[in-house]
Amino acid sequence: MKSANGGRGVVVLKAVVGTDQLPEKIKQLACKIVERAEVDFAQTSTGDNGAQATIHDVELLREYLSESVGVKACGGIETIEDVQTMANAGATRIGSTLAVQLLEGPKLVRAS
Repeated sequence: MKSANGGRGVVVLKAVVGTDQLPEKIKQLACKIVERAEVDFAQTSTGDNGAQATIHDVELLREYLSESVGVKACGGIETIEDVQTMANAGATRIGSTLAVQLLEGPKLVRAS
């Protein structure tokens, strides 16, 4: 991963785009701004107040951002299937309040 601040240190920068609140053209403009700012990751939203990452928004960010900028899907990701769907849409990072539970996987119950 490149350093976002021109090699002056190992600082990773993330920009929250807020795709759930923006029209299409402004999302595209936000991608241009993220590129010019040399941000490392663009995040769909904070996930607060019911904001949900959508396949469309992840695909849009992936399409309009260069490969040097990662896409983080955040909001409404509650299952492993959601994680896979967002990864397939182009997300390289996932934000979920259920991350620990998702990584632990289903619990097996032993029969006595």
